[in-house]
Amino acid sequence: MGKFPMFVELAGRQVLIFGGGTVACRRASSLLPFGPELRVIAPAVVPELEALGVPISRRSYVPGELERPFLVLAATDDPAVNAAIAAEARAKGAWANNASDHRDCDFFFPALALSPELTVGITGTGENHGRVKAAAEKIRELVL
Repeated sequence: MGKFPMFVELAGRQVLIFGGGTVACRRASSLLPFGPELRVIAPAVVPELEALGVPISRRSYVPGELERPFLVLAATDDPAVNAAIAAEARAKGAWANNASDHRDCDFFFPALALSPELTVGITGTGENHGRVKAAAEKIRELVL
């Protein structure tokens, strides 16, 4: 069984993204419209992430640095670092998403179909990204 689908209020809540690559950029782009206090921590970032205008701390993850985030996204290029970030996040009471290992995620990022008055999110088990994206596209065509 997959994750329980649930919509969460993010406005004003602290969300940390560790990593500055394309995965981090996609995550930040999907979160921004929902108003979190988003911050990226990465020694380097892709230009598309920089262009989003989110605060960026240009450095690597330091164990013990998490205070009280609501969500933590571990999207570095090092699976061991991602696992450490996710473990620390959970120890601090935050939900964690480890981009390196779908089994180490408290939540998944859904494929979204958005309109001004409707948000539809679709997810799977973490192993079927193509099918999830195709389903979201079909919903966009039918409903939006």
